[in-house]
Amino acid sequence: EFDLKIPAAGTTGKLVYKIGANGTIDIDVSITPKGNLGHIPRLGMQCTVPATYNQVSWFGNGPHETYADRKAGGIIGQWQASVDDLFFPYIEPQETGNLTDLRNLSLTNAEGQGLTATALGKHLLSGGTYPCLMFDLENRRHPVDIPKRDVVTFNIDHDQVGVGGTVSWGARPLPQYEINPKGTYSWSFRLQGK
Repeated sequence: EFDLKIPAAGTTGKLVYKIGANGTIDIDVSITPKGNLGHIPRLGMQCTVPATYNQVSWFGNGPHETYADRKAGGIIGQWQASVDDLFFPYIEPQETGNLTDLRNLSLTNAEGQGLTATALGKHLLSGGTYPCLMFDLENRRHPVDIPKRDVVTFNIDHDQVGVGGTVSWGARPLPQYEINPKGTYSWSFRLQGK
C-alpha cells in the first residue's frame, strides 16, 4: 500500500498492489482532488515500454478512437490495431487514440508477448497508446515536429475529459463529460503478462 501526496493543490491518493502467485498484479487506486484544481484532463496511470510493443488489442469501443463525448460511432467488440494506426496525425498535434468502455487493453510485440490491463469491479477503463511521449505533443505546430521515440506510451485510465466543441470549436465539454475536481475517484484493474 502506498499513500500518495500529489503536488496538485494537496491532492491525495492511495495505491494498493495485490501480487498473485500466478504473476498478476491487481491495482486498486483512489484519488481525492483537493484545492482549486480547475479542469482535470485525465485520471489514470501511464508507463512507457519499448517501441517493439506496438500492437494494441482491446475489448471496448472501436475500431477507431473514442472519447466520453465521442463514442456513439464506436461499437463494443474485440479490436486490434497498431500503435501507429491509432495515432491520428491531426494538423496541430494533440491528444489522440483514446479508447473507451474498455474491459481489457493489451499491448504486445510481434511475438504476442506483452501486457494486458483488465478492468475489475463495476468501472470500465479508458486508455490508449502513443508512439511518443505525451510531452512530445505539447507546443508542436505540425505532426512532423513530433520526435521519433524508441518507446510507446501506455495509458491505463479511470477517465478522460471529453473533446468538447459542441457549439463551437474550442468550447469546453458538456458538464457530464468533465472530470469534477471534487470527491474521491476509485477504480481497480489487473495487469498480467502475455
